[in-house]
Amino acid sequence: MRKKKFDPEKWGNKDKKGTQKTVNTSGKPTVYMFSSNVDNCFQAENILSTNVLKEVNELLQKVEEAKADLTSTYEAWLQIGFALSHAFGENGREFYHRFSQFHPEYDQAACNRQFDHCLRSNKQRITVNTLFYLAAKAGIQVTTKKSYKQEPVKPDSLPDEVFRNLPSILERACAAATSHEERDVILLGSLGVLSSCIPNWSGLYSGGRVYPNLYLFVFAEASAGKGMLNYCRRIVYPIHKALREESAELKRVYQQEKAAYLSAKKGANVEPPEVPPQKLLFIPANNSATGAFQLLDENDGCGLIFETEGDTLANTFKTEYGNYSDNLRKAFHHEPASYYRRGGNEYVEIEKPKLSTVLSGTPRQISNLIPDAENGLFSRFLYFNMSMNAKWKDVFARDGKTGLEEYFDAIGASFFQLHQTLKLLPPTSFEFSQVQARDFNHVFGEWSEEYVDKKGLVATIRRLALSTFRIAMVFTALRVKWEGSPAPVVICNDDDYQAAMGIAKTLLTHAIYAYHELMPYGNTVTSKGRKQQFFDELPFEFSRQVYVDVANNLNIPVKTAERHIRDFTEKGMLLKPMHNQYAKTA
Repeated sequence: MRKKKFDPEKWGNKDKKGTQKTVNTSGKPTVYMFSSNVDNCFQAENILSTNVLKEVNELLQKVEEAKADLTSTYEAWLQIGFALSHAFGENGREFYHRFSQFHPEYDQAACNRQFDHCLRSNKQRITVNTLFYLAAKAGIQVTTKKSYKQEPVKPDSLPDEVFRNLPSILERACAAATSHEERDVILLGSLGVLSSCIPNWSGLYSGGRVYPNLYLFVFAEASAGKGMLNYCRRIVYPIHKALREESAELKRVYQQEKAAYLSAKKGANVEPPEVPPQKLLFIPANNSATGAFQLLDENDGCGLIFETEGDTLANTFKTEYGNYSDNLRKAFHHEPASYYRRGGNEYVEIEKPKLSTVLSGTPRQISNLIPDAENGLFSRFLYFNMSMNAKWKDVFARDGKTGLEEYFDAIGASFFQLHQTLKLLPPTSFEFSQVQARDFNHVFGEWSEEYVDKKGLVATIRRLALSTFRIAMVFTALRVKWEGSPAPVVICNDDDYQAAMGIAKTLLTHAIYAYHELMPYGNTVTSKGRKQQFFDELPFEFSRQVYVDVANNLNIPVKTAERHIRDFTEKGMLLKPMHNQYAKTA
């Protein structure tokens, strides 16, 4: 990892700006001090304030005065690299050398390679907070501000224009709201659940055929009002109920046929009956990956995961992170998802999964489910943050004649009729008009360029674009009047296009908020299993000795680490270009 001893001559006598340095020829590490004048220091490339630069500089001066080695473990060395690259980008490299120089095996080239890795794969959860945490453990402290991050900008509410001409089902649902935030959650939650129940609708997007399915996560602190999302579930519950009744009837017939088969004489030419599928709409999140995707398969690849406690799904991920998360990511793009059915010794592949997911929870539950913002699952979700309203709400404000359950049940009964109609109709292809398509490409192209330096956000913006197309599809399907023969191609009307784009613009602010603020910062222990944590701590390129060092720091036995490496390689997460050399594929 850091094989060579520190050689002060290799540093040269000048820094990048030509400032003269003092060279110590005694063989001991040379201590380099920044000017106390911050104007002479580089400016942070991130959104940090000048105060943070001052505080990091002050901390470094105290570390250098004490000749303290904060990088005594590989884990700490890696975290400091991530913290500095997150805060200062390339300009954090010199800071990294100065923090690293007191390690007895400090090597300039190794330090540069490690910082290159940190720049490429920086985990957004590790910020400069980690520097102060590690320094405090070593007995070095500085007076700091309360926060090292830019104060978060409160995400916007959905604009009023979105609600002015909604399809009637959505208009009725939103009418139950008593505040702007309730209205927003009801609309987004309704879109999320309805996206799982628009049969025979699809559209061409980026050359492939996509369906209306959405992934949504509504997050807020406890008791902020996320419970309104539960009423959206009732809009599609009649469909789930009808499927369960169908399943019960299939099971009854199967039991009769099985009894007849078992009572038949031996040798009779009678085929055993097939076990009927479990028909349902809601796929339990508290499930194994195999169980969840078997249910999806038995329902023609269609289903809805609806959970008001994000930890329910996150707890499943702890035991089946790779399998469940991988298939969930694939399902978003309708890519083939596979599982192995042990009972029947059968490998099953769902060719085009059509899965919608609606979750709610606290900010902590997002980070439990999606460990960092660079995780591919993060960019697949739409996010909406509900702010806590400290003002007491009049709990008797509604008219009292009809409860919300009955109100949304009535909406569900209306949608059930539309759903039955859609099931009987031939496939419909949804499209934007040429003008809408040009505007769509222009807007999302500008957003991508604006956040080009944040790879996680670029991925989020690109998938937000796909979700916006799907939202417009849901709007249009709910609005079309099925009188006579339906057209094989339906063009989005301008009201629905503008409403979908208004939602996208708002949800982008919520995604940015989640990206910067809600991933766990500065934690050395995360909710992920140790296997996934081991993978995350590996450098982009490494040898066997490096992964053994990482395993030792995480208290993982060498044999277990070797098994993990083989598993990562078999799954394509690692490449092995040559003997004893490995590289991450992403």
